[in-house]
Amino acid sequence: MILSGNTLYGTTFGGGSEDSGTVFAVNTDGTGFKILHSFIVRSEGGGPEAGLILSGNTLYGTANRGGSLRNGTLFAVNTDGTGFTILHSFAGFPSDGANLYGGLILSGNTLYGTTSAGGSSNYGTVFKLNTDSTGFTILHSFIGGSGGAYPAAGLILSCNTLYGTADGGGSSGAGTVFKLDITVGDIESLICLVETFNFTEGIRSSLDTKLQHAQAAIESGDFTSPCPNLRAFINEVQAQAGKKIPLSQASQLITAAEQIKAVVGCP
Repeated sequence: MILSGNTLYGTTFGGGSEDSGTVFAVNTDGTGFKILHSFIVRSEGGGPEAGLILSGNTLYGTANRGGSLRNGTLFAVNTDGTGFTILHSFAGFPSDGANLYGGLILSGNTLYGTTSAGGSSNYGTVFKLNTDSTGFTILHSFIGGSGGAYPAAGLILSCNTLYGTADGGGSSGAGTVFKLDITVGDIESLICLVETFNFTEGIRSSLDTKLQHAQAAIESGDFTSPCPNLRAFINEVQAQAGKKIPLSQASQLITAAEQIKAVVGCP
């Protein structure tokens, strides 16, 4: 479950109007129990097995099976039960994932998760999707054997790296722990990346300051002021590339900053 104020939100695998599962809310003192949504398995998916994540007044979650393509769904619903939306219906092997047991994580406006089946080898996938249902991408298809198989849990994101587990495969056939490097298009992740690298205090502080100014402007609703700060960040990284910043790390920082520029709308 997830807690917001004095209200808990969660899912049930079964029950509801079609016995295909529900999303519910209940106060922490046990009062106010409410079914926010009952799943219609053929069109919406069913059997949600993971918890929910909350952003603003919107809950995001996964349904293990069903949906229009019969392989599970990603959904969103408001905390008052209105606005239920299918963000993605999974098509399964070979072009899409299938069967979701793990929950989602959210970074900026991007959701990340796993499917336990589907993908190019039908051993499961890691995927991402924007909260407005655009940009669905398979980030990785598991190949079984030494590459792992059947991820059935959620992910952890640290800066620009996802960490997770796979139930099967690996050198002993008993599962794996994996990491997957990604490019995350938000300033907080870029700040985290700068902090991770072993820069001198002067370089780290200078880069952090530019990013903090850009972040403050965005948070205030100003999408013009961040652009000079992002350009200054890129210029400094380029100037120090191969000197005080290793080339490989400079490339990661510039790629991430350019992606943020594109999202913000910088020229």
